[in-house]
Amino acid sequence: RIDGYLFAHVDDTHELEKELAAAQRAGLTDVKLISNPPQQPQLGAALHFPRQGQFQPLAYVAGLAKAIQAKGGLLYDDTHVDQIVDDANQPYVTTTHGSTIKARYIVVATNSPIHSAEFALKQGQYMTYAIGLRIPPEAYSPALYWDTAHNYHYVRAASSEHGKDDILIVGGEDHKVGHDSNTQTHFNNLLEWTEQHFPFVQDVVYQWSGEVIEPMDALAYIGLSPRQQSVYMITADSGHGMTHGTIGGMLITDLILERPNPWAELYDPARRNLHPQSLFSMMEEGLTGNLQFIDYLKPGSVKSPSDLANGEAAIIQDGLKKIAVYKDDEGEVHQCSAICTHWKGVVRWNEAEKTWDCPVHGSRFTPCGKLIQGPANKDLEPVD
Repeated sequence: RIDGYLFAHVDDTHELEKELAAAQRAGLTDVKLISNPPQQPQLGAALHFPRQGQFQPLAYVAGLAKAIQAKGGLLYDDTHVDQIVDDANQPYVTTTHGSTIKARYIVVATNSPIHSAEFALKQGQYMTYAIGLRIPPEAYSPALYWDTAHNYHYVRAASSEHGKDDILIVGGEDHKVGHDSNTQTHFNNLLEWTEQHFPFVQDVVYQWSGEVIEPMDALAYIGLSPRQQSVYMITADSGHGMTHGTIGGMLITDLILERPNPWAELYDPARRNLHPQSLFSMMEEGLTGNLQFIDYLKPGSVKSPSDLANGEAAIIQDGLKKIAVYKDDEGEVHQCSAICTHWKGVVRWNEAEKTWDCPVHGSRFTPCGKLIQGPANKDLEPVD
């Protein structure tokens, strides 16, 4: 257990006072507004959240996998589900390997659901960035820090093979998937922010990015899929996947066994939230996504693969077709359709992760067009 501190993005305690009032309404009476975190006084005023939890997520998942197998559960990787059928007599899924798996109940916990089109409209998909920096011994006492910025920053320590709590992990700089091709800028911004707030940091030794899904009303969707009888879902984790994974296991077990659960209505995927802010968020996400179809009117960014250096990628216009072209580090050219197999958006190149990302609903593909993440459920089409 370690302490957590929410500090002001700018020198203004108004947001902290609002957060304090909300925490106390929620029953967190031990949360206090303090002048500064005792170990990092340079951060200024902060809310102190005592007894927060931090653990190693890979160790947790490994232990969970062992527990599942010990109880007779089977785990399969490299198994792509291409169809989920809520059959009244026998629900089943089919895979691209040609297998059919039958079950009384199906749980879709694939980050972005592939079985229900409406959730492409009820949530937004965002890229988020993180860096790991070396820090001197004793410079950082383990604690959690995050700020009040709209695209907030978070900070925590991790241990490397060289020592305990010798890496500072800093994350943030979120933006819509496919909406910013200059991804290195976000890593640079994280470094600048970190050096400003934690000036003792040393060199960057890790950097990575990933995808998080934001629901329109700030709550995950966990429960029975709308208009289905046997297919359950967990999605829109908003960066809290470890928490929602645990909640989801408890909640969906209760729903299947027809036991009451106080969270069922709160997380119900079929809920209709008519709060103005929620409706505005859904309209904004829809409008922002649809505006990306303007890419059909744009010319290709290069004229031929010969214009690309090794390791680069671009969209090429071939008559009416848009081609996603990637030249690998050995100079071999790989081409596929640039049209996403979900709702036909034009994919864009993600330089940081070397992926093709769809700016409409956030599907992602490898440089050669293989599907990485939905809501698309097929690879980019090959080019003749």
